[in-house]
Amino acid sequence: MDNTLPTLLEKDFAQLHAGDIYGMLGNYHPDAQVMWLNDTVVRGGREIRSFLEGYVALKPKIVAVVAARERNDCILYHSAINLDGTVRGLVGTWVLRDGLIWRQTSVIVAAPR
Repeated sequence: MDNTLPTLLEKDFAQLHAGDIYGMLGNYHPDAQVMWLNDTVVRGGREIRSFLEGYVALKPKIVAVVAARERNDCILYHSAINLDGTVRGLVGTWVLRDGLIWRQTSVIVAAPR
């Protein structure tokens, strides 16, 4: 993994691979909002925990980080993810507040080449 990636991104991906929902939940600001392009929008700890439980149940595995950029309080990343046995692309953004994920957007795209 590119060692210029923010520690929080590396930590979150490791927690995802371990299925550590409560560890991942600790990365989110109390007023966080998560938005996926499939019309999923969740807010706050309870809704985000439920979302993460469903997501982790799919056993997603980050295969590679294609690109990641950080500027100030924003992170933009593109990764290859194995989801239900199929490798796809995952593009997302995080906006941080107080060092925690405050706003997150994600979309599944075609697998990177």
